[in-house]
Amino acid sequence: MNAMDSHWVIPRIDKRIPVVARLMLVVLVLCAGTGIYLVTHLQQTWQEYTEQTSARDQTLFRLQGLMGYGGLVHHFKDYVLRRDIQLYHAAQQNLAEARLTLTDYGHFNLSNEEKVALSLLRQTLDAFEGNLELVRRAIIVGEAVPGVDLQVKMDSNGAKTALNLLHQHIETERQEQQNQINSLVSLIVFSLLVALLVTLVGGGYLRFCYRKQLVVQPVLKPSADKGSHLPALLPSQCCDLTGVANRRALFEQGGRMLKAAKAQDKPFSVLVIDVDNFRRINELLGPGVGDRILLDIAKRLKSYSAREDLLARIGGDEFALLLHQRDALAAARKLAEMLHDLATADYQMLEQYGLMISCSVGGAMYPDDGTDLETLLKVADLRMYSVRRQYRAGLRDGL
Repeated sequence: MNAMDSHWVIPRIDKRIPVVARLMLVVLVLCAGTGIYLVTHLQQTWQEYTEQTSARDQTLFRLQGLMGYGGLVHHFKDYVLRRDIQLYHAAQQNLAEARLTLTDYGHFNLSNEEKVALSLLRQTLDAFEGNLELVRRAIIVGEAVPGVDLQVKMDSNGAKTALNLLHQHIETERQEQQNQINSLVSLIVFSLLVALLVTLVGGGYLRFCYRKQLVVQPVLKPSADKGSHLPALLPSQCCDLTGVANRRALFEQGGRMLKAAKAQDKPFSVLVIDVDNFRRINELLGPGVGDRILLDIAKRLKSYSAREDLLARIGGDEFALLLHQRDALAAARKLAEMLHDLATADYQMLEQYGLMISCSVGGAMYPDDGTDLETLLKVADLRMYSVRRQYRAGLRDGL
């Protein structure tokens, strides 16, 4: 006997939820925008850095080749020693190409150190050109030029110093660019971490608010309902959540009720009602939803019982109902149908989890099933579990 296909009514949404959700959206949009901008800027910075560094490296390499011992210095010394006119023209070509390369290097965004180095290289080229012309004239008239080798050594050392200065500047600039790129990467990672943190914290807070809104105060006030059902119950004998009798009151009041039924030789029935899958509902939806389900079921059981009957909560999700002058089997069947009919209209939330509210009901009757309350409760409990097993077997068999 089961109340099946029940649905949950979603409470009104807490006003904090949309506010927090909008704030989360704003922060995530800002983080995403910042990340996109930083990635774009990083890509642009890396491209500019690669292009400029590559161009400077190539220009400096070409300049070193033109002015080093494989270029101008080599041809100049060979011309002094061998006095071959071809070597003179080769040295002149080196000078012209070196001047053009210096001009190309001057198109970059130069620092003061680079400007000084380029000025020193131009002075070196001018000195080489003057010495080259001096040697040419001496060779034409057949005279030796004193001090030429010493002058060449001095000029080439100056060029080497200037080229090293340019090379050091490129390395320094490369390190600065790398530091800038590392800073951009760090900012991107920071934006991602902020977005992740906002998602975790905001999501947790929204979940907390959503669960909190499901927690309600008991809709059954002990003081309001005790008068019609259990006028003699003390506060210590009432369930804190539902306001019905607790297990202690069940045995105290139920014992007197059974004694009266025996004295009057009237029927006395005990029903045990248990909520199916209650532990899974608590695990998936939280104790707030479970409390509301218990409150709802307690309210419906009270509406079914008469003034002289006793309703008690005897376990986490288990109730007992003591009935005067009613057949236990018929009462259990009618109660299960009533729970089913009342539950179907009020729940809308559990379907998405593949759950439904259902109750299994078992009954026992005095004196057929026992002569004391404890025995009657045990029999009713066993029949309740038997009903549950039959119901689950029917579900497995597609009935």
